[in-house]
Amino acid sequence: MSWQESFENNLFNYEDIPEPSSSDLNVAKIDPDIMRVQTYAIKQSSRKYFQKKPVWPRKTVFRKLKKALGVELESNYKKYIIYDPKIKDSYDLKQKVATEEAIHLQQKGKKVLLPIVIVYDFGLMKYIVPIGQILYEGGIRPIAKQSNLPIPNGYPEIWYRMAEEVDQVIPLKVWYDTAERDVEDGGKPKRILDLIKNPKIKRIIERYTIRPDLNMYV
Repeated sequence: MSWQESFENNLFNYEDIPEPSSSDLNVAKIDPDIMRVQTYAIKQSSRKYFQKKPVWPRKTVFRKLKKALGVELESNYKKYIIYDPKIKDSYDLKQKVATEEAIHLQQKGKKVLLPIVIVYDFGLMKYIVPIGQILYEGGIRPIAKQSNLPIPNGYPEIWYRMAEEVDQVIPLKVWYDTAERDVEDGGKPKRILDLIKNPKIKRIIERYTIRPDLNMYV
């Protein structure tokens, strides 16, 4: 699979998920191991990377999911984590999925950040770069590394590589805080677009997309 196909196949791979209810199974009662991983990842990432007070879910439940093994959901200003029951059967999935959702809980600005795409249109060739999703999903790996947590691998490798390089120029937590300010200021990505226009950031994005041959590991 090419880098472009990876981008397109993962573009906005989300589903509409209703707020958890009393009919959903409580993860803490069924699989305490998942909760231990989740709790540890929340504490570690909030302290070591985000350097702020941890954000905790109102409820963590099991529910069959169509497009993911786990999701972080915000509904009516309340945050939840939902896991597909199939992760119970795998130690590796428990570690990686619970870590990923715990970190997502600490990120801000999701509503503004996720929809942002960059389109390079060269006539016969068009490159679609979901930069918002790359920084949100791909950002999980550098955050996990810096927090000494299990390393995720659920998205294209190129997303993680790009997010890691971006983090070295403008820390990902700055992107999330900036996106959250845009959310609070009407929901338009004004400040985030200013960050994307940074010449160093533009070079990173273009090197991974328009000129992927420059990256030996892509």
